[in-house]
Amino acid sequence: SFTRQWFRLLSQGLFQQAVSCLDEPNSYGELWSEKQIRDVLLDYTNSAAAVVIDPDLLKGDGEPHLGEFNDGSGFWFEMNLPLNGGWSDLTVQFEFRHHSNKFAVILHDIHVL
Repeated sequence: SFTRQWFRLLSQGLFQQAVSCLDEPNSYGELWSEKQIRDVLLDYTNSAAAVVIDPDLLKGDGEPHLGEFNDGSGFWFEMNLPLNGGWSDLTVQFEFRHHSNKFAVILHDIHVL
C-alpha cells in the first residue's frame, strides 16, 4: 500500500512530498531527489511529457514482488511504475529496513529490469 500511495503522490505532481517519505539513502549513499526522479522519467520516455498515473486507475497490479533480506534486517519491494496510461518497464525498488519500532523507507533504484 505504501508504494501505491507513493505513486499516487507522483501522479498528483507532489514529487517533493513523495521524496519526503524517504528516510535514508540507499546502499550507494544516494537519497533520491525530485530532480533525480524526474530525470529518470525523462530519460525513459525521452519526453518531458512523462505522466505518472494513479495505479488504481489501471488494470493489473504492476507485477509487485516482495522479499525479505537474508540477514533479517527488513524487506525489499519492487513494482512497475504506472506511466503514460499503462504499466511501464520501469521498476521502482524500495527497501524497508528495521529501525527500533519502525521501518525506514529507502528508494533503492528506478530502472528497467
